[in-house]
Amino acid sequence: MTFGEKLKSLRKQNGWTMEELANRLSDDSGRSIKKGRVSIWESGQNEPNFRVVQSIGSVFNVSIDYFKDNAGPLSKYVKDDRTKQELISIYNDLIPKRRINLLNYAKEQIDQQNN
Repeated sequence: MTFGEKLKSLRKQNGWTMEELANRLSDDSGRSIKKGRVSIWESGQNEPNFRVVQSIGSVFNVSIDYFKDNAGPLSKYVKDDRTKQELISIYNDLIPKRRINLLNYAKEQIDQQNN
């Protein structure tokens, strides 16, 4: 996948418009990014500079290495975060039957996300 394809995929996975993503990003000077720049990046017409790529990685909680041409699956580049730790803690506090229910719910969420 190209940089633009990866960016578009991450944006869509989060359910954001280009404008919503642009509002979460900033450039070298701390100024906000315009929607048109996101469109240019996603279409492959241009790529952002390193600092903006860092900002993109931070927004999506992924390592900037994910944006390299030969990068593997996204799951290898997602940074550990508090959400993951909180989910593990909740899982550990559940009785076995409820753990199964949580696992089934998570599988349903994945199916819905992929369709």
